[in-house]
Amino acid sequence: MTILTKWTVADTTARDALEVHYNEVGFHVSVQDAGTRFVAKKEGTGSGVWDSIDPMTDLVDDTTPQLGAALDCNGKSITSASNADVTIAPNGTGVVVLSATELSSGTNEDVILNPNGTGVIQAGANVDLKTFSLVTTTTNGNVIVAPNGTGIVQIGSTGIGTVSNGDLDFVPHGTGGVLVSGSPIGGKAAVALTDQANIATDAALGNVFTCTLGGNRTLDNPTNLVVGLTYMWVFTQDGTGSRTLAYGAMFLFETNTHTLTTAAASVDTIIGTYDGTSLHCRLEKAMA
Repeated sequence: MTILTKWTVADTTARDALEVHYNEVGFHVSVQDAGTRFVAKKEGTGSGVWDSIDPMTDLVDDTTPQLGAALDCNGKSITSASNADVTIAPNGTGVVVLSATELSSGTNEDVILNPNGTGVIQAGANVDLKTFSLVTTTTNGNVIVAPNGTGIVQIGSTGIGTVSNGDLDFVPHGTGGVLVSGSPIGGKAAVALTDQANIATDAALGNVFTCTLGGNRTLDNPTNLVVGLTYMWVFTQDGTGSRTLAYGAMFLFETNTHTLTTAAASVDTIIGTYDGTSLHCRLEKAMA
């Protein structure tokens, strides 16, 4: 209960506010005078003078504490006891604002950002990891960088690297592949092409293609090629053999040598690198 009136104690000084709390042992009174809070206690019931009137020195005694100015921790920490959480909870759409330049920890201690449930960690601007790593302490745990919608993960001009001759591994899950500009550069299973008069290749599906020739065919110019990537076509003669293969204008061969092996069940491989206009190819014959 808060009484919005003046109250006079033994020193006859007018106080600005008075709070009275009552329980089974008597009254507990808080008074405020020009920003200084005092506690007056009366043990038991009945009339008489207060047992004590002392300045309030413990926040526990103040049920609605407010800061009148910036809080100076004076080199101390804000801590909890018994493994309890320290919760900073803005009201409504309020946010926690860190005005310092760094979010750091003590010596060799972790800084853990752990959203609850399906919550996420959002950065409204650049996140500078300095010389540190983005790691997971969970055994075999994943580190997931997942842009929203059509967003992408951008790497600065310094590139991605490792230290101490370490490997740089890209390990897709399941049948997933490693893609560059939407086209795979590895990890994808070979794509079986449809055997037909004009054989079509969609390079967005993979970079290794197979086909068993059941007649004389033409390998049309591929679609969705990526500059600088290399592609492979593996052609197998059917049980009859002697199937021929013509090529779209994009396929360029050294000295125009591109006739397939004619023996039944023979396997030939065409390997070509795309320069933005043409596929510079070579034919490796009779691989089986």
